[in-house]
Amino acid sequence: MNPDSWTRDLHFLQTQKDRLIQVKLLQDYYNNLLDYPNWQAYLRQYQPATLIIWGKKDPAFIAACAQAYLKDLPSAELHLLDF
Repeated sequence: MNPDSWTRDLHFLQTQKDRLIQVKLLQDYYNNLLDYPNWQAYLRQYQPATLIIWGKKDPAFIAACAQAYLKDLPSAELHLLDF
C-alpha cells in the first residue's frame, strides 16, 4: 500500500457530509455484499462495454478480483498493470 494514500483518503473527508457518507458506507458494508448477486445479474444481462484496469500486485484488491468480472462480462477488456 502506498504510504501516501492517506492524503487521497483525506480529500474525501473534508466536510461533515463527506465524513457521514464514508461512515455510512463502512457501517453498511454487509448490505453491499448482499447486493453482489444483483450487480452480477445486471452485468450478465446487459453486457455493458467495460474496460477493467487493475494493479497486478495490488495487495488489497488482488488480480483474481479483476479476473472474476470476466465470468459475467466475457467481452470486457482487462488490463493487469505491473504495480
